Amino acid sequence: NLVYLGISRRKGKGRERCPWVLGYRKISLNATMKLTTIVSSLFLLARPSIAVDRPKFSIYQSRVKQHRQKTATGDLVAGEEHLRKFILGWYSILGAEAYEVCHQCVGRVDESTGGEIEGKEEVGTVHPSEITMTCGGQPCLIMPGVSMGYNHFHLRYQIGGEWSPWSDVRNYNVGKEIGTVDHDEL
Repeated sequence: NLVYLGISRRKGKGRERCPWVLGYRKISLNATMKLTTIVSSLFLLARPSIAVDRPKFSIYQSRVKQHRQKTATGDLVAGEEHLRKFILGWYSILGAEAYEVCHQCVGRVDESTGGEIEGKEEVGTVHPSEITMTCGGQPCLIMPGVSMGYNHFHLRYQIGGEWSPWSDVRNYNVGKEIGTVDHDEL
């Protein structure tokens, strides 16, 4: 087998060799197969691996509104005047296929690793958030009926069918005031 290891240009009927051309070399079929295997292996090793890291829960909006009915008049929900609607928006994570937000999951999530603590699955509520749920082009979750006081949130995302660990907790003190709420470190 002849394997060409360089570049040449055609000029007339013959070939004019460029100074950077390596030329023709005789390589056995066995060596060609080995070379192909090595090159293929290098491409497989060089491809980026999909590691699902703990997300950075980078918030771009956290707002509180009154808990209103979805009607033309938009009246407050009777008997639930003490509750609020909470809107939480975060910056998208490259490659994410879906998100989940865990509300009030302190005690369910190991804060040092983001892993779930065994036997604590009933703590808090996990809200799925499809990739199409956006506010201003970024992922968000709109939660009606949120209690006033401190509310705690964790985020995780899915890539290639695998879920990331939960993010660090984000704490928001939801009060009577309507508008933007800032994250509190507790």
